[in-house]
Amino acid sequence: MKKYRIQILLGFVFLAGLLITFATVKEPENFSNSSYNSDPKGTKAFYLLLENTNQKVSRFQEKPYYLKGKRGSLLLINPGRSFSKEEAKTIKVWVDAGSTLVYFNDGLLQNKTDNLLSEFNVSVERFSKKPDNPELTPVLFNNEVKRLEAKAPLYFKSGSKGPTLDPVLVLEQNSVMVSFTSGKGTVYLSSAAGLMINSNIERSDNAIFLYNFILDLQGPVYFEEYHNGFESSLDPFTELKRSLSVRLLFLQLLLAGVLFLYQRGRRKRPAVTLDKSGKRSVIEYVISMGNLFMSAKASLLVLNLLRKNFKAEISSYFRKTNILDTGLLDAVKKRAPVKNTRIMYYLTDSNFLQVTNIQLIKYAREMEELKREVKINDRIKNKNR
Repeated sequence: MKKYRIQILLGFVFLAGLLITFATVKEPENFSNSSYNSDPKGTKAFYLLLENTNQKVSRFQEKPYYLKGKRGSLLLINPGRSFSKEEAKTIKVWVDAGSTLVYFNDGLLQNKTDNLLSEFNVSVERFSKKPDNPELTPVLFNNEVKRLEAKAPLYFKSGSKGPTLDPVLVLEQNSVMVSFTSGKGTVYLSSAAGLMINSNIERSDNAIFLYNFILDLQGPVYFEEYHNGFESSLDPFTELKRSLSVRLLFLQLLLAGVLFLYQRGRRKRPAVTLDKSGKRSVIEYVISMGNLFMSAKASLLVLNLLRKNFKAEISSYFRKTNILDTGLLDAVKKRAPVKNTRIMYYLTDSNFLQVTNIQLIKYAREMEELKREVKINDRIKNKNR
């Protein structure tokens, strides 16, 4: 009887673990960064958008060492942490081997000792006065710096043995995008992250350029998975694995397996489990294996349900902007990676994302007109009835 009490107790603990899992694993809200919140906006939304194009996207796990031996483009937009010297060196070696680094960071002045820039022998400096020809100089203005430093401009400076900086584009808010070669690879630097993700840039030609530039990068495109919590939307299974309640759930499964093996190998067997030949009853094996199987099955079922729930939440954000209804999302997925396609991606405070193009807008309008005609026809039919 004592054995059954333990099994009943373990059963209650297992059910409690399931309930805790359902109650605690959810979408993180109110991130510290102002461009993050409960809806997918800012960098989080942009990465979601990137994953829904035909671009191959891979997230590296916490440390850049995952990139060793791989080739592609590393996208860092306002990274949520500073890189150590060892990590910066790993990224530089990776770029020198023939890859591309895109580094957009709004807080370059606050972090002048950026290990990543230092590894490439590039620094951020401040002019004493505004240059006469900012279009010809790799000048970098930062919105926050403009408020704190009375519009004193910043600029990228190369060390004595550093690379040659080439201005790529003069952006709104007097920001620029610069590039330089490192080994066989290329690095793009800018403080345009805020320009891309924090404001409505519907009429911004520079933003169109930036988004098309990123979408046309040589793939696969890598970006950091653990970025201020957005990974729960992009990869819910990873978040579940990091959840304490899920760890407890798997610990219970492990304990159930240990108990099963212990019962199987016991020398002292209760009389009720012995058959006429003196061997352990097959029924006990079936019950033990059944309990273990159902525990594993229940855990996988919970994880799958939660995973589907996350996917459903992500899909609901797309539906908020009628992208699925108008077919725009499908059009984005099927888009050929042709340069200068003039497809514009922009994020606003009120919408998750919008995807506009002359042909796509025309298609969307046709869909809206078709919907109106259907509604009118339905009303006429209802009146006739």
